[in-house]
Amino acid sequence: MSAPMTPDREQEIRAREQAATPGPWMRDDDQQRLERFVTDESGTLDINFGYLGNNNQADTEFVADARSAVPELLAEVDRLRAEVSNLSDDVTGACLARYEEEQDADRLRLALASAQRGRRQLRSKLEGLKQGYARLEARCTYIAKAAVSWRKEAEGRKAYGLTLRARVAELEAQLAEHERPSTAEAYPGELVMHRGLLGVLRVVAQHGDMTEVRRLLAEHANDEQAAYAEAPAAPRDLRPGAEAARLMIRDRPSMTADEWNARYPVTRDDEALTTVTRSRAWTLGHGAAVVSVEGYSGGIRLTHVDPAPGAAS
Repeated sequence: MSAPMTPDREQEIRAREQAATPGPWMRDDDQQRLERFVTDESGTLDINFGYLGNNNQADTEFVADARSAVPELLAEVDRLRAEVSNLSDDVTGACLARYEEEQDADRLRLALASAQRGRRQLRSKLEGLKQGYARLEARCTYIAKAAVSWRKEAEGRKAYGLTLRARVAELEAQLAEHERPSTAEAYPGELVMHRGLLGVLRVVAQHGDMTEVRRLLAEHANDEQAAYAEAPAAPRDLRPGAEAARLMIRDRPSMTADEWNARYPVTRDDEALTTVTRSRAWTLGHGAAVVSVEGYSGGIRLTHVDPAPGAAS
């Protein structure tokens, strides 16, 4: 394979083509002179190839045809060169387009991967929101149900509070009645018991402990009923509508009221004792013997009192 034509060789051929006699050229066999020539149409060109008998017809025709073939070949070279240039531009453009397409494909792949990650993250967040909503809905349902219960409880507390205030007012009225100079106690220690109960009820009512209030009122009712049963009958004007109570002794105390009174008379020596009795002992309806002392509301069971050493016996 021959080496590619250099630009200098190409320019040399083009220069010779331009300098040669214009064509077309043709072969001319002179029968008179018996010689073969290459000439042109004007007759100015006269290239003698010698005797007709020489075997040079091909050379003569090649030289004659070269005048037209060389320009045609140079023109074809120019055309092919332009086409190659255009194809090179097309190939370059195609390569650039392919490169851009590959870049776009890479960007699309990255965007797709990012979108898939974002989709998974959104799905995870959505699942978390669903779970949170379910918990919130359950909490709201619980609060709604609890609110009904709380409302009923509040209404009950309000109603019981009204009842308690009415009871406190009743006890205050009874206390005011007992504090009159002309009024006597219906049973020993009644005034002290009412005062103590009233103070306890006021404290408990502020804290809203209805169970403790019910217990205190029930205990006071039992103690009061037993005290009325043990005490002498009260005048009718002091206890309107009151009925005589029947004494019901369920069990015998460890020490009766009479035994206690005989052993430990009422004392007022505040300095000598930690506390002192403030009433005679009496037996309640359920059989418990009690006594009133300073600093305590109501009666204290005798089994809960420790007499000081040296007390009267």
